[in-house]
Amino acid sequence: PTMGGLIILSGLLISVLMWGNLKNVYVIFALYIAISFGVLGAYDDYRKIRYKNSSGVSSKIKILFQILISISQSTW
Repeated sequence: PTMGGLIILSGLLISVLMWGNLKNVYVIFALYIAISFGVLGAYDDYRKIRYKNSSGVSSKIKILFQILISISQSTW
C-alpha cells in the first residue's frame, strides 16, 4: 500500500505533463493539489515505516495540512 500512491501519482503527473494544457490554471491547480496531498501521504507512510507502527500522522494534523495546502493555493 505504501508504493501505490507513488505509482498512481507518477502516472498522473507523466500523463498530464505530456498531454495536459499547462496554460490552463485549473490543470496547474489540480497538479498542485495532487502532488501536495501525495507528499503528505508519503510523509505519513514514512512515519509508519520508520517508527514501525500504524499510527503515522494523526488525522487532525492531516486535515489541518490539507486545509492549509488548499488555502495556500487560493492565494495565488
